[in-house]
Amino acid sequence: MQTTAGESMVRWAAGALLLATASLVGCSGQDGHRWLASPSGECSYDRLRLLPALEAAMPSDATVRMEMAATGGDDSMSMSGVLAYTPTGPEMEMSYGGPEPFTLVAVDGRLFINEVPGGEYFELDLEHPEAAELADMMAQMDVSASFDAWRAGLRGVRSLGPGTIVSAEEGREDVCHYVLEVDFADAAAAAGEKVPRGAPERIDYDLYVTADDLIRRVTFTSGPMKATMDMTKWNEPVDIRVPSNLGYPEDEV
Repeated sequence: MQTTAGESMVRWAAGALLLATASLVGCSGQDGHRWLASPSGECSYDRLRLLPALEAAMPSDATVRMEMAATGGDDSMSMSGVLAYTPTGPEMEMSYGGPEPFTLVAVDGRLFINEVPGGEYFELDLEHPEAAELADMMAQMDVSASFDAWRAGLRGVRSLGPGTIVSAEEGREDVCHYVLEVDFADAAAAAGEKVPRGAPERIDYDLYVTADDLIRRVTFTSGPMKATMDMTKWNEPVDIRVPSNLGYPEDEV
């Protein structure tokens, strides 16, 4: 897949958002007591208490629907799908929109791609460089690695107090609004990712959290790049399985 400079920066923007969101989602995995309202008032978690609060709010087998959009100049891309955490790692089905739209299914340690809507899926050889790049993108959802990335990069948390957001999936919702300052280079390094040329040293993410301490929205703006991730339908049943309409490369037929 060849990309223009603009497309590369939009992919960077999307990757930055995935890194942040996956890091927060990656806080799940520990059973135990839920954090109740902060004793110092509503929407008042600080840098030391925010991540434990998000961690305690989510079960180790969490599921979520994700909708992401990123723009930069004349280029844009989108992503939508479902993600489920399992004992063997995250599984997901995601559709990517842009100049070259495709759908990926990651399940049972295997990766499948569909580049023609309604067409066949093909299993990818994870040793192939382009397939490895796609698998890398999916691996950003790994629980332990992403949590380490967020912890390594987080520099500050500022509460903007109660607020509301509106979405097609959930309508109008009351949320807590936080601004998180992240050292992108440190977060990327902890996740084993390279920082693209032109990426800012630090990024401020706007984080919107429900009364149950579940992440509802993450956004950021950096120059001409903007990205938004909505996370809805928490812990509702999802069905992610090996596609039934599998095809084979022509040289294998």
